Amino acid sequence: PRGQTRPEQKDRVVLILLSLVTLLFSYPVVMTTFAPYDDEGYIMMTVRSFCDGHRLYGDVHTQYGPSFYLLSNVIHGWLGVPLTHDAVRLKTILLWSLSSLLCYMTLRRLHVEWFVAFFFSCMFHFHMDKLALEPGHPQEWILLLSVLCLWFCSGSWPYKWGASAFCVSL
Repeated sequence: PRGQTRPEQKDRVVLILLSLVTLLFSYPVVMTTFAPYDDEGYIMMTVRSFCDGHRLYGDVHTQYGPSFYLLSNVIHGWLGVPLTHDAVRLKTILLWSLSSLLCYMTLRRLHVEWFVAFFFSCMFHFHMDKLALEPGHPQEWILLLSVLCLWFCSGSWPYKWGASAFCVSL
């Protein structure tokens, strides 16, 4: 009927609004939060060494798994995103916000009303503010892959379990 918005259109509008909310909240939090310990520089040095071709656990001393370095190499090596504090922090903001958008999309797949999904996706996003303490660390990838796994599981795609297992394996 005339005057009603199709659910797909409404979800697009809500996703744009959620993107704005998440980015406007995340940017100042990530760009102004500094932990009393400096782990960010260490991570950046190990990622740089890996991207330069050094072997993990032999030449590159780290406690993190290889998937983190492979994903980081895609971003900073193949895609050419510079390995600077600003770029690493912007990547944290992007992965954090994408996780919140996936949270909304997963809730909508589960037939949760748009306003409830929006509210809980915002709460999810605000709750993850601890990511700002350690930009560039594996937990931002773990968050995104975990929510992506839930998104796959909530769908009807025939390969959803394989895609979910792949996310878990990373």
